[in-house]
Amino acid sequence: VFIKKISIKNFKSFKDEEIEFRIPSIDGLGLNIFVGENNSGKSSLIEAINFLFEGIKKDITKIKNKDAESGKKLSVEVTFCGKLNNLIDNFCQGNKQEAFKKYIFSDGTTEFLTIKRDEEEPKSVFLYNKAINDYKNEAGIDAPFKKLFSLETISSDNNPDDEMAYSSASSVMKRLLGSITDDFEEREEYKKYKALHDETFNSEQSSLRKEIIQLEKSADDILKKQFGELKIKLNFDTFDKDELLKNSSIRVRDCFLD
Repeated sequence: VFIKKISIKNFKSFKDEEIEFRIPSIDGLGLNIFVGENNSGKSSLIEAINFLFEGIKKDITKIKNKDAESGKKLSVEVTFCGKLNNLIDNFCQGNKQEAFKKYIFSDGTTEFLTIKRDEEEPKSVFLYNKAINDYKNEAGIDAPFKKLFSLETISSDNNPDDEMAYSSASSVMKRLLGSITDDFEEREEYKKYKALHDETFNSEQSSLRKEIIQLEKSADDILKKQFGELKIKLNFDTFDKDELLKNSSIRVRDCFLD
């Protein structure tokens, strides 16, 4: 699924702009690059898309075009295209799927869905009904919308290592992995791993545990001389999900297509 078009009205430096994106000819491969001088609106374009996804918590006049005509409201509208029905089937909760699907329109080869947010109701997103040329806010679609079309932005002055570190709460890595590991500890693979970990480190029948017991006894003997009666036991708790994923990394290999 890709962004096909953005229509921006009275948002920061944009008064009334419509921007068409090139859609890749090969699924999943494509790049749109915006080039311009400082203060030409490159960052404002990203902020406009972010406004569609997140709305605004501060005074909306802070982002409204100062030269906007009286009565003309701020709005951002994005048209998505691609295999939208398939996306909704796989990533939208069942009771909200139809709320999106009935607004999908097609040109015969590609599916489209247009979504808008404006200053009049900045807490709500509106779906475009092409048949009647109007917009409607379907109840309870804001949260499912954000899951369907996730926006990830990385500022050019961010440290790439921070973005790739799972330990950073706001990193791209943590958000990507987090989206697919919500039920990590309930999966059968994890339960098998946990059982094997306990058997290896904590079962008194394992060869490793037997060596650990000898270490515990040696530590007991040494510490008793100074602190009196005590008992040492080394326990190896199973790593939780976050501890495991902190060790994840992304490896990039440049490839050239003939």
